[in-house]
Amino acid sequence: MHRPTIGLIAVILLAVGVYTHSSDEAVSAACLRIGAVMAILWFALPQLRGVPRWLVLAVGVALLIAMRWPKLLALALPVFAVLWILRPRASRGRE
Repeated sequence: MHRPTIGLIAVILLAVGVYTHSSDEAVSAACLRIGAVMAILWFALPQLRGVPRWLVLAVGVALLIAMRWPKLLALALPVFAVLWILRPRASRGRE
């Protein structure tokens, strides 16, 4: 992803969302929302380059499962919290 291109797309979408507000509210709302997400992506892109690909895939699959079975979140969130608390910690070497 090219960061300046993402920023330019975000600015264009936000401008279209602001200037088309009176004519078509659906298009305006969509442009504002997508422009806001693109702006957030533009801000976060340097940090996202260090995220492992498997983690991106796992989060995507988890979101799809949560959209298909929303009641599963009531079980999954406490399980993930317990796994996070019980995760192996990096040892601090004592000398």
